Formats: sequence, structure tokens, C-alpha cells
Amino acid sequence: MLKFAEQNNGLMPKDLAQSFSVRAPLASPPFPLRMFEVVCQGLLQEIKDASQTLLIREQEAVRTPDGQWLKCYAFADCLPWHRRVAGSRGPFGARGIKRN
Repeated sequence: MLKFAEQNNGLMPKDLAQSFSVRAPLASPPFPLRMFEVVCQGLLQEIKDASQTLLIREQEAVRTPDGQWLKCYAFADCLPWHRRVAGSRGPFGARGIKRN
């Protein structure tokens, strides 16, 4: 996503397919693109706090071997993050995720 923005005057991609378009033509993502949704729109330079700005989130939670539900997120500081959630959809919207 950040590479796409760098090559497009700071404009963030509208979805992950657009984001992956800047990679080598034959390179494919290691996961189905529909698993994640882009949350951050607009210009990269408008991001005030990269450590708290959510870029993408997993659409559906994944059940872990111990029976809990987990969702993955990526923030603008390029650090991944995960959170246990109450069910397969989870209680969090685009806002409401805050790392401690």
C-alpha cells in the first residue's frame, strides 16, 4: 500500500488489488485479496499518527486452534497487529482499534 502511494503522489489505493498492481506483473499475494479490506483512504501525507492509523483489516476473524477468534490488522507504521475478538465478525469497525 505504501509503495502504491509513493508511486501515486501520496494517494492511497482504493483496494488491495490496486495496491498489488505496483508489484511485478507475475507476483501474486500470498493470501486471497478479499480476506482484507482497505480502511485508510486519501493521501499518505495526511496521516497524523502512523502508529494509530489503521490501513487494512481482516474481514472475517479466524478461529485459532484453542477455539478463540483472531483478527489481523496493519497500521501505517508498517507493524502488524492482531486482536482476539468475540466472534467470527468481531466487535470492531474501522475506528475502535487502538494499540496499547
